[in-house]
Amino acid sequence: MGLVLRQREKDDKQEDIERMLIKILSKIVEVSIYCLIFIIPFSKSGIEIFATVAIVAWLVKQAVSCKAKIGRYLPKTPATGPVLALFAVYFISAILSADIRLSMEGVFFKLAEYIMIFFVCADMFSCGDKREKRLIAVFGAVILSAILLFADAGFQWIYGKDLIRGYRLDKLKACFTSSNGFAGYIIVVLPVLLCAFFLKFRNRRISRERYGALFLYFTGVILLGKTDSRGAWLGYLLSMVFLAVAAWFTVMDKTRGLKRQAVLIILCVIIPLMTAVIFVKPVRERLSGIGSGFTSSVSRFHMWREAVSIIEDFPVLGTGPNTYTKVIPKYSVSGVTGSYPHNCYLQMAAETGIAGLAVFLWIICRFFYAGLKSIRRHAPRDDVGQNLKIFLLGSMAGVLATLVQSFFDTNLFMLQLAALFWTMLGVGTALIERGS
Repeated sequence: MGLVLRQREKDDKQEDIERMLIKILSKIVEVSIYCLIFIIPFSKSGIEIFATVAIVAWLVKQAVSCKAKIGRYLPKTPATGPVLALFAVYFISAILSADIRLSMEGVFFKLAEYIMIFFVCADMFSCGDKREKRLIAVFGAVILSAILLFADAGFQWIYGKDLIRGYRLDKLKACFTSSNGFAGYIIVVLPVLLCAFFLKFRNRRISRERYGALFLYFTGVILLGKTDSRGAWLGYLLSMVFLAVAAWFTVMDKTRGLKRQAVLIILCVIIPLMTAVIFVKPVRERLSGIGSGFTSSVSRFHMWREAVSIIEDFPVLGTGPNTYTKVIPKYSVSGVTGSYPHNCYLQMAAETGIAGLAVFLWIICRFFYAGLKSIRRHAPRDDVGQNLKIFLLGSMAGVLATLVQSFFDTNLFMLQLAALFWTMLGVGTALIERGS
């Protein structure tokens, strides 16, 4: 009897240690994700550091949780199967690659990192009792990051040089290496900032901060106009249309929320049109120079033809992840070799074949289908449920904006924008699964 009691006490003590370790690791993961979200625009090395800390801590936590039989290795989400299938296709493509070393680097040091960021966020934001608190913290990280980034862009606009990197003003780009990269970041956070205005909190101090988010939204729209990025503008406009239509038909209660619906529709549709009118001159100048320069539409047409030629020769699994610049010189028709096609979907199909592109599109379709189905099926019963639905809509609109611009640029292959994309995808997926 004594041995049984001692064994039970030992088991209880072991369980307490495991629970304490899980709690500590969860906090490390949580703080690392907040830091990652904040640092994305400013430091690539910061992204790698905080992403690595979050991933390692999360993997240890999952191992301890599974050992204690209080968790599972991977979160159950609508996109879990497709995401794992994407990794499998990339791995097989890497084995058959034109350069297996480059491809394995792309699989294990790029794709694997993004996938793990997705799973970390999907797991972290699916905890029911802390969901809203963590989302508010994410909102705070986005706000702080946007304040610093927009201030830096404003300084560059006025004085011709940004404060963080010292980049000179050719096109407005703040501390990004290109104006398209800066625009790609803006269009992801704009829907989040706009949706934040419609959140409802009992805490009046937090409630007042919603107006700060609205001010940042308008500031971001103006800065977006100064980037002259046509692909980003198209992504932004389509994300606003999606947000307006989805909010009208799904989120707001038809009797209580009619006024809020009207305000949202006006903000989503009228403000972009007004801003386009304000910046009609630079937009017109941008369009009038459509045939000049390497990145003009004519040059991109040639680059797309090159990518299509690669796809025709390697249709199923492509040339291998991370090998585009190695292969493209053999297919050059534009006289410039080693260049990306400025179309993420063509580059994905060239590197991993139709199989890789199809699985990626499968992930996207599952995300939007499950998201809209979740919003329509589950009517929010309180302010918390309403807030979670609004956060979900904001993340879906941000993902859509990136997908649209990716048709004209390299967003999904740029570290900063790719990390932001997979983070938003993970947060949105968690809200789909548990957001009712």
